[in-house]
Amino acid sequence: MLHLDAGRAWRGGQRQVLLLARGLSERGIRSLLAAPSGSPLALRAQAAGLEVAPLRTLGDLDLAAVFRLARLVRRIRPELIHAHDARSHTTAMLAALLGRERPLVVTRRTPFGRRWSPFTRLKYGRGVDLYIAVSQAVRAGLLARGVDPARIRVVYSGIEPIAGIQPIDWRARLGLAADARVVGSVGGLSREKGYGELVDGVAWLDDARVHLVLVGSGRERRRLLARARARGLNGRVHLPGPTQHPRDAMAGFDLYVQPSRHEGLGTSVLDALALGMPTVAASSGGLREIIEPETSGLLVPSGSPGALAGAIARLLEDDALRRTLVEGGRRRAADFSAEAMVEGTMAVYRELVGRL
Repeated sequence: MLHLDAGRAWRGGQRQVLLLARGLSERGIRSLLAAPSGSPLALRAQAAGLEVAPLRTLGDLDLAAVFRLARLVRRIRPELIHAHDARSHTTAMLAALLGRERPLVVTRRTPFGRRWSPFTRLKYGRGVDLYIAVSQAVRAGLLARGVDPARIRVVYSGIEPIAGIQPIDWRARLGLAADARVVGSVGGLSREKGYGELVDGVAWLDDARVHLVLVGSGRERRRLLARARARGLNGRVHLPGPTQHPRDAMAGFDLYVQPSRHEGLGTSVLDALALGMPTVAASSGGLREIIEPETSGLLVPSGSPGALAGAIARLLEDDALRRTLVEGGRRRAADFSAEAMVEGTMAVYRELVGRL
């Protein structure tokens, strides 16, 4: 199997690619991963003993990358090509014009935005044998754009078992008081994550004990800090940057909050549930498919600081509710295992290859 991922950062999608390639290898299925040289995914795959080839793309219409991929396909003759992100999807689709002659599977991990160009219509209209949507919400986005339902399969993302966790003591690291309440989230600092509304929600609480820790990097960092200052939250909103160990960061929170405006599924929420974190999530995208309201977490309307504040306050004040959500969350997270993701993906491969 030839896997393509053009991402240069380590995000949820890259984590799924690595889990899949490792799972296939454990089942005796050889994979070659084409990814940017030196990228976190390439380095981690090499450390795991997987085969890696360089994938250099400068944009969606990088014709040099298209020719390089076509040469790679002719050289290794994979049984199947699996593109894991939008850029490698484009590259693989264009390479097909040079004689790919191999089935192409594309994983779609995020809901579609409002912009929909003629090229995007062409891209999703032909050239792909099967799409994997990581949630029903993503499937709905593909259907809304005219993709034939017969070409879509839903395979939920999965997480590996919890092991070797070393929780970060955020009170000690940030110099907080012993009675501080640490509300946190882990993810890229981008607008679609809804962290601006979360900052506003913390301000609504009017409780100086509550501190917000947002672990990650991104273009919204300065705006979030400015928003915190404008809301009078100086010293109570902390942006410590990205981490190589997101589960350790989560395990040090008192509550986990995912306020996303758009979310394909939300593997960070799955990690939080598996760790026993009482969790609040926005009712958007695939998050609705993870959280069972009042059982494994709390769902609030997307984009509502007041609703976020109310849910956070409930969890801080209600010990019985927290215990219920901890137990229900761990049970729910077990439904989304890496093993199930690998088996589901292999079932898609079998439809096209038939010999796995």
